Amino acid sequence: MRFARIFILVMIAAMLLTVILSCGKSNTGEFDYVTATATVDAAKNPLLADLATWTGTPCAAGSTYNVLNNVVNFTLTSTANLAIGSSSPLILQKATISLSPADTQSPSLPALYSPIYQGLTGYIIPAGGTLSVPVEIATHSLKDYFTQTLVCTANKSIYSYNVSIVFDAVEQTTGRSGSIPASMTVRFADFGD
Repeated sequence: MRFARIFILVMIAAMLLTVILSCGKSNTGEFDYVTATATVDAAKNPLLADLATWTGTPCAAGSTYNVLNNVVNFTLTSTANLAIGSSSPLILQKATISLSPADTQSPSLPALYSPIYQGLTGYIIPAGGTLSVPVEIATHSLKDYFTQTLVCTANKSIYSYNVSIVFDAVEQTTGRSGSIPASMTVRFADFGD
């Protein structure tokens, strides 16, 4: 009998320790019926965000360039909570994209460019399934911001940023809201065409 009480107390202590240690460190969105994760396409991490796609010789008289947005696909995966024995789809609502300098050379961004909100109407992660979701990481306006200092100037720097992406979702069955975090790196420069 005494052994059973000690065993129960040790198990409770172990569960509490697990909960305490996992607080704030999870890369998992937790809902009532499912947990969800988001992973970036490995070929796009780090993302090389070319500021100018040139027609003609870069920076030469008469040459022109286009600024193209960079979209990265994230795979969102839903896993059923086995303890409940049921599952639910997740309805995505928006993605919040925040950029912070990855090194001392990269300038902080004005509030206009970080965070950026992207609506995700119509995206539903199936219960226990996966879904590919495109997220615009390097917007046209953000690239325009860097163009003045990095295109056709003596500054040949590469600005690097850590990107935090938070997908906001609602569990369809319960209505519970939650967030699914992800991260990646983006580098801005006028890379050679």
